[in-house]
Amino acid sequence: MNITNPQLEASQGANGLWTFLVTAFLEYTREEVDSEFERWASVFEADAIGKDDPIIESAALRFRPPSGGHPAQWKFQNISRDLIDTELGDEEIYVQISLRNFTTDSFPITARTPTITISA
Repeated sequence: MNITNPQLEASQGANGLWTFLVTAFLEYTREEVDSEFERWASVFEADAIGKDDPIIESAALRFRPPSGGHPAQWKFQNISRDLIDTELGDEEIYVQISLRNFTTDSFPITARTPTITISA
């Protein structure tokens, strides 16, 4: 299993609320196609002076993968400034994508989107 090309886009609506759109491509070996998997994504605000601050996490989605791989998408909507704005100035946001083989109870693999800067 593998996670490739993780990307993050952010947009702010007229109401001031943020939407984060996350995309990636999930790949599987031929042997893994018969397994059950879980995938989820977690949005973080990167903290320059310590531990990054979690903003929101998706629910885990359990599924059986198609042969080879498939695109995956997460959409986080109506994120308020209060959740994002944790320090003075602009905020650096990234998403960590997690994927694990539920059938074999493996540890999840993760991939991180590039960090983007937003003005919350």
